Amino acid sequence: INAEYGAKEAWLGDELAREKAKEEKRVAFANLASAFVRHVTENGDEVDATHFGYTLADVEAAKATIDADDADRTRVADEARASAVAVFEAGRALGVVDNAYSAATPASLESTQGALTAKLAERQARYATELARQQKIDAMCRVFKDKAEQFVGHIVATKDAVSSARTALADQLAFVVDKTQAVEAGEKTELAAIQAAQAELDAEGVTNNIHTTLTGKDVATQHEQYAVFLQRKKEMLEAAIEQEKLRGLTPEQLTEIDESFALFDKDNSQSIDIKELKGLFYSLGYEKGPKEVQSIMAEFGVDGKMEKAQFREFMIGLIGDTESKEEIVAGWKLIGKGADRVDWERVEGVMGAHELAYLKAWKSGATDLDYAAWTDEVFAR
Repeated sequence: INAEYGAKEAWLGDELAREKAKEEKRVAFANLASAFVRHVTENGDEVDATHFGYTLADVEAAKATIDADDADRTRVADEARASAVAVFEAGRALGVVDNAYSAATPASLESTQGALTAKLAERQARYATELARQQKIDAMCRVFKDKAEQFVGHIVATKDAVSSARTALADQLAFVVDKTQAVEAGEKTELAAIQAAQAELDAEGVTNNIHTTLTGKDVATQHEQYAVFLQRKKEMLEAAIEQEKLRGLTPEQLTEIDESFALFDKDNSQSIDIKELKGLFYSLGYEKGPKEVQSIMAEFGVDGKMEKAQFREFMIGLIGDTESKEEIVAGWKLIGKGADRVDWERVEGVMGAHELAYLKAWKSGATDLDYAAWTDEVFAR
C-alpha cells in the first residue's frame, strides 16, 4: 500500500507540474499574441500615415527609406510571430488543447501579419502613384519655367535695347512700333500659353514652383508694364521726331505759319497759288521778288500750287535751325581755336549762364568740354 501511495503521489506531482507548465504556456502565448496584434496594428497605422514628401526630389529620396522600412517591419513581425508560435507549440506538446486567455492561434497570427503585409504593399502602390504624380508636376513646373523665363527675358532684353538705343530717331520708332505690334499679336498667344500652364499647376494644387520664382500673375503684370513702356516710348519718339522736323521752330512760330497760310487759302483748298504765296511772304515779313517766288513755287509746289505741308517745309527750312553736325563741330572748333576740347572760360565768353550750366551738367566735374562727344550725343538722340 505504501508503495502504491508513493507512486500515486509522484504521479500527482508530475501532473501538477505539467498543468502548471501548461498554464504558464497559455498565459505566455496569450501575452505574446496580444503584443503581436498590438504591434501589427500600430505598424499598420504608421504605414498608412506615411508621407512621401512635397517635391519630386523628396519622393525619389523616400524610396530607399520605404524599402528599408518594409524590410524592418516585416523582420520584426516575423520574429514576434515566431516567438508566439514557439510558445504555442510548446504548450501543445504539453497537451494544451484550449486557452482561456486568448482565442489566437498560429493561423490567426499569420492572418494578422498578412494584414500588415497588405498595408506595406498598399504603401508601395501609393508611393508609385505619388512618384508618377510628382514626375508629372515637376515636368509641368519645368514647362512653365521655360515659357515664363523666356518670355520675361525677351521683355527685359527689348526694354534694354529700347532704352540704350542711339540710332536715328526714325529707326528707333520703327523698332518700337514693331515691338508694340508684337504685344498685340504673337505675344498675346505666348502669354495665353503661359497662363494655361499656370492654370494646370493650380489645378494640381502647386503653390510653389521650385524651378522659378515667377508666376502667371507676375508674367502678366510685367507684360502689361512692358506694353505701357513701349507706348510711352513711342509717344516720346514721335514727339522728338516732330520736334526734329521743326528744326528749332517754336510751337508759336509754327502756329503763326499755319494761321498765315489759312488766311491766304481763301477757298480752303489747302493750297495757294503764286500770287497768294507772295502775299503770304509779305504778311510774315519776308520780302521776296517775283523771280524768287517763282523759284520757290517751282521747287516746293506742283503745277503752280503749293499745299500747306509744302509751305510748312519751306518755312521750317527758312527760319529753322538748319545747322548740320559738321557745322556745329566747326563752330566749337572755332571757339576752341582748333583744340579738341574747350575750357569753360572760353565757353563762358560766348554763352549765357543757363547754357553754361547745362553744358557743365552734361559731364559733372569735368574741367573742360569734349565738344565732339557732346555733339555726337545730341545728334544721336
